Amino acid sequence: MVDERMSYTPKASLSALSHLLLKNISAIELVSGTGGQSRLGPVMQLPNGSMLDICGDGFNDRTVKIRSNGKYYFVFRSDLGIN
Repeated sequence: MVDERMSYTPKASLSALSHLLLKNISAIELVSGTGGQSRLGPVMQLPNGSMLDICGDGFNDRTVKIRSNGKYYFVFRSDLGIN
């Protein structure tokens, strides 16, 4: 099961941040489970050239929640150049 904080509505100040990936990065997909609960899905690669929107904080201080192509993921802040 995933922490409840992972399902919240994006903060307005963060949702305006968009990025175009200049390299492939690793991402953990956030998928809907039974009963509307979210869970962590597979680790995958988001390809170079993908557009993504930052939606909020991740599951720890090194990650952020993003949306790309209608799906939600957690990615490392360092992969996006965010401190």
